[in-house]
Amino acid sequence: MKFEIVDFSGGFEFLKPMASHFQNADALSMKLLFILLTESGFQSETLAGQLGCDERQLREALAYWIDCGLFSRCGGKLTIAIDMPKAPSKRPMPASVAAVPIMTSDEAVRRIKDSEELKFLIEQMQHCFGRLLTQNEISQTISVCDYSGLPVDIMILLVGYCASVAKTSMAYIKKVAMDWGERGIFTQQQADEQLKSLASQSKADTLVSKALDINGRNLVAREREYANDWVVVLGFDSEMITEAYSQCALATGKRDFRYIDKILHTWSENNIETVEQAKTFKQNRFSKTARKKTDGEANDEFLKNALSIKDV
Repeated sequence: MKFEIVDFSGGFEFLKPMASHFQNADALSMKLLFILLTESGFQSETLAGQLGCDERQLREALAYWIDCGLFSRCGGKLTIAIDMPKAPSKRPMPASVAAVPIMTSDEAVRRIKDSEELKFLIEQMQHCFGRLLTQNEISQTISVCDYSGLPVDIMILLVGYCASVAKTSMAYIKKVAMDWGERGIFTQQQADEQLKSLASQSKADTLVSKALDINGRNLVAREREYANDWVVVLGFDSEMITEAYSQCALATGKRDFRYIDKILHTWSENNIETVEQAKTFKQNRFSKTARKKTDGEANDEFLKNALSIKDV
């Protein structure tokens, strides 16, 4: 039988009121809950085999969470029975990142004193940055939380990402936070997906910059789109991109992203996966072109000779 959670957007924050029930849950019940919340459902026959139990035991594990009041059930449909956190409220979005108002130091101190979450956020930021935040940075952080609408747990993930890429200026943190807020990235699942996307883009940027010998600057927006396409979508590694760059330079005498893009897409369409295959592919195309050129020159010569013959 198939079981699935309906109207569930992901995350674990809503489980806080259930903390006391976790202590009494057995291992199978905890595994079942984790699978439900991460995969939004399961097929009982398949899952029983994976967990080494029978379907009756699975139903008992599910019944535990229903009895605890976490879920209500109608057939195979499960609904979260406890109050879900409401979408975070946020103040009107400023016209620009620079326009985000900064609260006074006294107001920031009061807010931290009244909120354990904000206090924890500041502590985590200082831990990530390896230094104490200035009073101005603390004020900016709280203002960004207010105007972006990001929950504190999502802000902590965001700050961790910024620290991992060595971009810990408040200007950058504000830019990313306001972007996430505008795009509605408010849940753990949404943030995880965004971080995976950012990690993939960062990997692509680094790989392409190295392959194309780009030093002393970051890729611009259009170049980053090419990088993501080549590395993430087409799946080429640095050696293949370097070879495409080499062929481009020989043909054009410069680094031309559009030309390199055409080469890589041609390789992808023809299932070219190694440098050796790429070189052979180029040689074969060159040979065909040369033959066509030779045949064309012979035809031209024939016509030229034919036209030069005078009537006798």
